[in-house]
Amino acid sequence: NLRQRIAPEINIFSDAWLFQYLTETVDRRILAVLAQSDFAAMRDDVSVNLNIATVLSPGFQSFHEKARDHAGRVVIEIQIIDIFADFPAYTSARDWLGGHGYRILIDGLNPLALQFFDPGILGADFVKVAWNPEFLAGVPEERVTDMRQAVQSVGSRGMILSRADSEDAIKWALGLGIQRFQGHFIDRVVDAMITKGII
Repeated sequence: NLRQRIAPEINIFSDAWLFQYLTETVDRRILAVLAQSDFAAMRDDVSVNLNIATVLSPGFQSFHEKARDHAGRVVIEIQIIDIFADFPAYTSARDWLGGHGYRILIDGLNPLALQFFDPGILGADFVKVAWNPEFLAGVPEERVTDMRQAVQSVGSRGMILSRADSEDAIKWALGLGIQRFQGHFIDRVVDAMITKGII
């Protein structure tokens, strides 16, 4: 992983400022490389995880000069912890991105958060929730209702269950109204369908 490549002897998570500096440095490099891409020739859309500070930086403006005609094919992923750290900065970034055609994905939520927090208020195009089998057990029905309402607030096509590694995960998500998935189980199903010529 990235930590082992750049600083194997240092816990980069132990210092918030160091971690922020490193992630923003990585952001700038990713944008510089991505800006050289031929967006018109790309078969799939591009999704890139960025800090809010990066989105509001001159570096992103430089990227935008190259990508502006294809902004609708770029999904900007933002971590929920970054949003909570500076909500006004998030709203500025969200409004600018949306106004220029980019799509926004909120990452870093778990299903428990859906019991207490409505991600629809963030005004993003997509919200990603990470699966964990522990969420199958012992959730009161009123909390399940809260989660269904949170999914409805975002929209069933806007909520994504990530780390979907089993059929149980898919069933659980479908029961809440989630219709988009990422994970090893989905990869295996898609591979099997390709092998059989179904897709």
